[in-house]
Amino acid sequence: MCSIVGSFSKNKFKELIGINQHRGSFSYSFLVWNIDTMQIDTLIQSFGEFPLNIVDSAHSGDNIFYLGHTQAPTGGLVKDTNRIHPARVNKSFLFHNGIIKQKDITRLKDESLKTSENWDSLLMLMEIQSKGLNNTLNTIDGSFACIYNDNISVKLFRSAAGILFVDQDLNISSTKFNNSIRIDKDKVFNLNFKDKTLDTDSDFKSKSAPYFY
Repeated sequence: MCSIVGSFSKNKFKELIGINQHRGSFSYSFLVWNIDTMQIDTLIQSFGEFPLNIVDSAHSGDNIFYLGHTQAPTGGLVKDTNRIHPARVNKSFLFHNGIIKQKDITRLKDESLKTSENWDSLLMLMEIQSKGLNNTLNTIDGSFACIYNDNISVKLFRSAAGILFVDQDLNISSTKFNNSIRIDKDKVFNLNFKDKTLDTDSDFKSKSAPYFY
């Protein structure tokens, strides 16, 4: 179990991290996103519980959006810094909360990507880079709720079993919070940072019953 958190506000971000701490404290990441350049300003990744003091000392401004991830790995407690979110391929990244079935991990590794990589989140990102976003989301067997940067825009999506909430100020959380709604399943949304809106990009069809292996 993991969590994904996002906000323009440092105080709101810390509040949302607080209500999501029960979802994982094995590792954490904190990303400062520049909405003008659509690039990462700062990325901090480490093990243990999310330290809120790193938020206080982070760069701030009207053009800054904060993203965070706390992790309790479903594939075993592998203490490897290369498996702390987000998964990254070149300038693209993926924050993932969910479970991909082992048989689908094997499919991605051996049949589609032909790689020795085992981290499900990175395999998913590699497949997106290879086959395209919607082609991947239609075939992934498991559950997912994700934030994805394709080096052009930042996108938000979840499968039928995925959990991700958002409010009118574009605060994002894996745990429901005041005035938030669960985003629609099987839809890809562009995060419109300027207007603080979610704009529908496309539809896909996720697979069901993700927790049966």
